[in-house]
Amino acid sequence: MSKVESIVIDAETWGQRELLEEICSRYFIIGNQSGLSEISWEINSRNASNVSAALEELNAHLKPLSLIGLLDEGNPPILSIIRYPVDPVNVPFWQQSLIWLTMFIFTTLAGCYWISQFVNNSSIFSYELFLESLTFFSIPIFLTMFSAHLIRKYIASLFRVDVGNLVPIAFPLISPFWPFGIVGVFGQKRVDTITYPNRSSLGIIELSSIVVLILFGSMFSLIGLIMTSANPPEAISDPLLLQSNLIVDLLSAIFLGDEVQIKLQWLHPIALAGFGLSMIGWILILPIPGFPGDRILHSIVGSKNLDKSVNATSIFLLTLTFMCLVFLLTTFWPWLILASLASWRRFSGEHIPVALIVDEASELGNKSRNFLITMSIAIILLGFPGLIPVEEINDWDGGLDISDWEREFSSESWQDVNKSFELKASGIMSISGKIKVLIDGDADRWVIDSECFNDEMICTFEDINQNNEDVFKFSIKDNSPERKTPTQLRFIIESEGELLQHILSIAYSDMTSPSPIWEIENISNKNKICNIVDVAENQTGNLSVKMNPFWSLENSGHLSEEGSHEICLVAERGGWESLAMGENGIFGYRMAPELLFEQDNGNISDWYFPINNSFTNIFLNSNYGINLNMMSDGILYSENKISPICPFNDNYPEIDLNSEDNLTLIHGSPLILEGISSDKNILVSGDGWLVNCADGFSKAVMLNSGLGIFIDNSALNDSSLPFSNFTINSKESENLSLTVDISTNLQSDNSLDISFPNHIPANGSVEVHISLINESSEVWRVFWISQNTDGLVLNFVSKCPIGGCLN
Repeated sequence: MSKVESIVIDAETWGQRELLEEICSRYFIIGNQSGLSEISWEINSRNASNVSAALEELNAHLKPLSLIGLLDEGNPPILSIIRYPVDPVNVPFWQQSLIWLTMFIFTTLAGCYWISQFVNNSSIFSYELFLESLTFFSIPIFLTMFSAHLIRKYIASLFRVDVGNLVPIAFPLISPFWPFGIVGVFGQKRVDTITYPNRSSLGIIELSSIVVLILFGSMFSLIGLIMTSANPPEAISDPLLLQSNLIVDLLSAIFLGDEVQIKLQWLHPIALAGFGLSMIGWILILPIPGFPGDRILHSIVGSKNLDKSVNATSIFLLTLTFMCLVFLLTTFWPWLILASLASWRRFSGEHIPVALIVDEASELGNKSRNFLITMSIAIILLGFPGLIPVEEINDWDGGLDISDWEREFSSESWQDVNKSFELKASGIMSISGKIKVLIDGDADRWVIDSECFNDEMICTFEDINQNNEDVFKFSIKDNSPERKTPTQLRFIIESEGELLQHILSIAYSDMTSPSPIWEIENISNKNKICNIVDVAENQTGNLSVKMNPFWSLENSGHLSEEGSHEICLVAERGGWESLAMGENGIFGYRMAPELLFEQDNGNISDWYFPINNSFTNIFLNSNYGINLNMMSDGILYSENKISPICPFNDNYPEIDLNSEDNLTLIHGSPLILEGISSDKNILVSGDGWLVNCADGFSKAVMLNSGLGIFIDNSALNDSSLPFSNFTINSKESENLSLTVDISTNLQSDNSLDISFPNHIPANGSVEVHISLINESSEVWRVFWISQNTDGLVLNFVSKCPIGGCLN
């Protein structure tokens, strides 16, 4: 084998490092090699020239070689040579255009969905909605986005920087916490492939698009608020309350006044577009790693200061504190997500692309720093959209708001005293309705009048909303002012299918007086009722029951001290059934025993007031209901809300007596009974109340589950019955027992003559014969029928009057 001849290499041949060092030495004085990168040196300017200018000349020389020189902060500065950055993902222009078109369509659909919430339209794909969304929502948004894109590219071109294109992101639907359609915007090029000449250029370029979004967004917000009506739209579904930023708040307060807070509940689509753009602009300026705001912070502070461990730790702790405050102060999901993202990115070691600044060594001028700081702080403060910029509206379809109506009026005289209640909506929709006034107790004594009353003391109101409030004015007159006892008014309001009730007490000031209504202590046995008496100065005295021997005062009845005192009446057996009935336009509630109040100064007054929730109870078997023969011609109305009332209207379906189907009365759905009597039954609920509203007389009863028993032409109830013959009809499938329970405190009582069978046959009837022989007019007698587990009990109680019997 022949010997291989060796090759001699010239020691003067240059490698890449030597070549680059030679090139760089033409522009800088090269010093020691730096450990910052593989090809880096400490440098200084040559011939007192500007280092930044020399760097520009060097990079102009290196660019054809696909290289670039970076100047980092230091003393002396450090020059590093790297490959010219290239974005690994190159999206063709047609694909970028397709993304813009897709996002434009998505935004238009989101606008259609927003507009459809305020019109009576079943489809969001109608031509009218699409055109309105296009005109007032998607075009303003994308006009702003495109303007931000062009201005950003123009500003970047002034620094000879290619920043690429902006790409919007949108969803085709809206959500309760983000109804804006557009959700964000990002740059098409990676930020670490964009060569920013210096820190000033980085800050100004990143700030440019944010300023456009904020300015255009605020402008569209103000225009949209002007175009939004202060009156609610024709229809609303799932409305949202939006909060504007401080810029829009200040401008709208000047041009629009107080109506702005109303308009924020049903924004015009161009205002919604403005709100969304402003919010996106504000989010982008937040100093969250990866966001333009963080790059602006980088521009202001510099990478050397940001990377210092003390500063990095401080920024992380501030971010963590900010996150905790956000979680404490708001429940708005986007804010929670952004706070979490900021903390995670500050803490995470995962690489986040950092802006590539060619000349980090050149200081940021005071003018540029002040400009960036001022603009950033101003946008963060003035553009802040609030802790909860979007929230769902509760009770948006509510009726009349009566929460501020007064519950008691007092006056020295009630001779045509004028009072008023505000009429305002509790929701955001326009409401109409009617108000009816009922007088509990002595209805003939008090006169309630109003200019808006019709013949039935009903007042009608229309189109009440947040922008149109009204006042219900009425007058109160006492036809017996010498009595000086209080009364209670019930204001029944029907508004948008909802029934409301407001209780108002009318009292004389500086008078010893009870509440105008008694309360049942225990609804199950009803043997005790109570009231509150306010004893006025120099008006002490004693209370006593005037007539009813079944009731007595629980305590002495001596009211010897000023202030509030609770008084209670306790009943013996038969006391509840002995009470008289009263009416406030509807018959059926009980009046408490009449009391006498004898003042120490000799004045005497009568206290005679109704008992709350004391309407007659009837007991029905839900399988049979109630016989229509027991009802009068008129309206049958059942409900389980408020106190019994007759409905405001009379335009309801009529009961078809010829129908073979079961008749049913549903809560809140009145029926009209007219024509000949019928043996048909009507099924009713086992709870709530039933009112039979007839001409000249209306009666209410409370519905309870019980036996299918009818006493002549009435259902089994807890009221007293006359001492006369009657028939018991049973609809039960089993025999029922029939017993008697007689009690008396008379020394001798042989007046009662009664005969009855000991049981009631299944689906049968029995006759009960009752008569009184040699009856004394002074004796109090009560008769009622109760039910037990086996059947019925005939209850008879006799008592001597207060003070005892004469014989």
